[in-house]
Amino acid sequence: MTNRYAPWAKLTRPTLAARRARARLSRAVAVICAVAAAAMAVTLLDLLVATESVVVASRTLHRGDVIGVEDVMVVEAPRSPVTEHAFSETSEAVGRVAQSDIGARQPLFPANARDAPVVPTGRTVLEVVVANDASALVAGDTVRLVSAVGCEDTPGPGVSDVAGDASGPVPEGRASPCTLAEDALVMKRPVKDENGAGTAVIPLAMTPEAALAVMDSAQLGAIVAVTR
Repeated sequence: MTNRYAPWAKLTRPTLAARRARARLSRAVAVICAVAAAAMAVTLLDLLVATESVVVASRTLHRGDVIGVEDVMVVEAPRSPVTEHAFSETSEAVGRVAQSDIGARQPLFPANARDAPVVPTGRTVLEVVVANDASALVAGDTVRLVSAVGCEDTPGPGVSDVAGDASGPVPEGRASPCTLAEDALVMKRPVKDENGAGTAVIPLAMTPEAALAVMDSAQLGAIVAVTR
């Protein structure tokens, strides 16, 4: 038996007023459902077409290139987890160093565009001519500088301290190679030395003591850059 005191009791009565009330309620529910459905549709559509600003390369960049203003541009791309951590403003990428080859229209991330190195406190920059191939080095790498003629004024027998050198004892009368700078920071990409075939010039940041050792050793013989 229907409780005549319930809130919905008037709607269940077989009267004209009750029928009209039920009709008004049905229309209100229909409007509310339509509005809710429209709101959900707009939200879903926004998720499907939402875009974000992404910095991409405007041309092909090669490993070691310093990124300039003309090398990047901003495009609107569909929002995606793939580009979530990409740069969104060109100022974030300009001045950085490409860590790998970057194709045109490829997004730029902190992982493939590293900050250009700055000279650490207490260090000086010296252009060093190395005898080995240094073309793979880019700004921000660190190298160990090794003298091929040794660090002693008087040559003598010994064993090389270069890591991985298994050549055995140095022959009598020859100096043993030694480290001149333990962690020299590459400031710019090496360039070919025009005064020597097969040699390269690398601007390196190092301690003043290491710089003096390098300058002294350069007058005696070849210097080799060992990638760390």
